[in-house]
Amino acid sequence: MLIKTTTGKTVWTLVLSLILLLSVIAVVPSFGAVNADDRDAVFESFDIGFDPADPKEPRDVTIGWELGEGAENVEEIRISVDNESSDSINLFKPNGTDVPNPFTVSTADENETADIVVENLTADTLTLKVPVGHCDRVDGAQAFAYDGDGEPIGSPATLPELSCGPANVSETFAVSIEKYNESVIEGEHVNVTAEIENTGEVEGSQDIRFLADENRVDSLKNLTLSENQNETVSFSYETNESNVPELEIAVESDDDIANRTIAVTQVEPAFFAVTIEEMSSEIAAGETLDVDVQVENTGDDNGTQNVTLADFDGDIVDTKTDIELAPDEATNVSLNWSTEAPDTGTGNVTVRSENDTDTGTVEIREPAVESITATLNDTDLEEGEETFVTVEATFTDGSKLNVTDNATYTSLDPDVATVTTNGTVLAETEGTVEIEAEFENRTDTDTLVVQASDSGSSDSDDDGSETDDSGSSDSGSDGSGSSDSDQDDSETDDSGSDDHESSDSDEDGSMGDDSGSGDTEGDADESVDPDTREDHRSPVIVSPVIGWLLLVPLLTTRDWSLTS
Repeated sequence: MLIKTTTGKTVWTLVLSLILLLSVIAVVPSFGAVNADDRDAVFESFDIGFDPADPKEPRDVTIGWELGEGAENVEEIRISVDNESSDSINLFKPNGTDVPNPFTVSTADENETADIVVENLTADTLTLKVPVGHCDRVDGAQAFAYDGDGEPIGSPATLPELSCGPANVSETFAVSIEKYNESVIEGEHVNVTAEIENTGEVEGSQDIRFLADENRVDSLKNLTLSENQNETVSFSYETNESNVPELEIAVESDDDIANRTIAVTQVEPAFFAVTIEEMSSEIAAGETLDVDVQVENTGDDNGTQNVTLADFDGDIVDTKTDIELAPDEATNVSLNWSTEAPDTGTGNVTVRSENDTDTGTVEIREPAVESITATLNDTDLEEGEETFVTVEATFTDGSKLNVTDNATYTSLDPDVATVTTNGTVLAETEGTVEIEAEFENRTDTDTLVVQASDSGSSDSDDDGSETDDSGSSDSGSDGSGSSDSDQDDSETDDSGSDDHESSDSDEDGSMGDDSGSGDTEGDADESVDPDTREDHRSPVIVSPVIGWLLLVPLLTTRDWSLTS
């Protein structure tokens, strides 16, 4: 029994222990669940907001929460702002903040948290400030609930990813190109003017870059613009051969880019185009050919060149040196060729610059008569005397030629003097006359003065001037007034009649005179018609011996005729 009694007690003890163990097991899970439900219901919402502000000023921090039904025993809330870096975070009350309940704020300590302690729970929103530069240090936040004994109640509310910066609020630099060169020549500058405007909500600073064919060639550092402020910027770029035929330019900020396409043409060096504008098509050898030429620089650069004129054979006959022209500038020059007799013919003359040529055709005739000179052999004559005209032509090549036999003659006053076709001039009456010669449409004149002749005194002088060996004068000086024609008649009268005794007497006297036969011959010459005789003026000198030989037969014949 004792054993039985002992066994019964042991069994009973085991049963009681099992019941107690089961009770503990049942109670423990039931308490944790409730407690968990209480903690989960402490915070229905938790939020921290950072309001936009000037980046140079502290930002506003707004903390809000809402407690649930399980917060009956909560007497304190502690809010922790987390910072994963080693830098501290400062939170402080704004000046003049009025909240219905006291709270304290602590700086991030070695535990990398900044705590905000709110007591009595009469407020559900707090407004704080975060200093400049501290905002970026905030990485997250948690909210904890505690009872009056400082024991935590429920689970903390967490914000694992928290950004202090304002969402989608920044500067925005818009770019627009206002002015640029649409086309340039290689080597010229492209000038670009752009406007940069901050269309964002805050002030900002950015670099503005200038690109040429996607390569940065210039930039403007740290351009600072307030909200809605704009500024004009300028850039310049010198083009080169690699930019031909097109250049892409761009102006860009961190937020925007504006671009344009510019045509770049290759540089054309100076090109001197020459054009013959005026030139004679026909000249005579010896004349000067004048060639008027226009010279124009059709290139893209300034230039200096010579322009030449070449003859039929390509030989340079004239040069204009150092002609300076800017692009699209033109000038006129005159080139000359002084031709000569060997240049006769038809051919092309050539005007040439370093870049261009032009030709013109010209005919060069035989040398032409430029002028003639008419010269009278004697410009003073008496009535009945004659002279002749000599004509000399001067040609365009400078040569001279006697053209007397080919010229034509005209007396401008035939009453004073006449002129024959061969240029012999006969004085007619007293006066002054111009004798004109013409050759190849060129004319010239010479002046002749004709004086009156005294025929009586002339005969007397002829008769009286002859004396015989004894010094006696010619019987013609006796004043009988017999004319030369009377003497001729008496000499040619074969019958020897003495109808004119004075004439016979004159004859007898003249026969005795050593020079009587000479007078007779002279009278006979003067009785010939001047128009029919030629101009033979060569003097004949007769020696005394020959004179006597000719005179003796005449005297003998004369004496015979008288005696018979």
